[in-house]
Amino acid sequence: MAIKYNLAGITGTPKNTELLLNVQSSGCEGTNICTLSVITSDWNSKECSWIYASSAQAWNSTGGDYSNSNRVTSPATKKGGMEIYAVGDMVKNILDGVTENRGFILEPASNIALGGIFHKKGHYYYSSEHPDIRLRPALILEY
Repeated sequence: MAIKYNLAGITGTPKNTELLLNVQSSGCEGTNICTLSVITSDWNSKECSWIYASSAQAWNSTGGDYSNSNRVTSPATKKGGMEIYAVGDMVKNILDGVTENRGFILEPASNIALGGIFHKKGHYYYSSEHPDIRLRPALILEY
């Protein structure tokens, strides 16, 4: 899952910054971990997929291009639960101009071995287009 917020015009340094994601369905809650990273390539939200950043450009790495620095994790939670990611360092770097704002990418849950292949169990979040605004992803900046 890739997500991006327009941070233009935001000034100052928030004392607390969190990304909140509501879980629509989960087959991997418990000890599995979800990892959130900063995206390092341009992408199009209407066209991106596992292989493509946009209809004209493939990701450099299947699944998306991201930075290993300042990655954050959260335990995978059950359906109806909320995952909270402390993204203060990531957002500070964007606001300070250290990192270009290309958004975040989420790797849901740990890889699970299934007969020699790896599979991510079904773990889905409500989208930014969900009719119930309370279930949409939210970036909270507290000053």
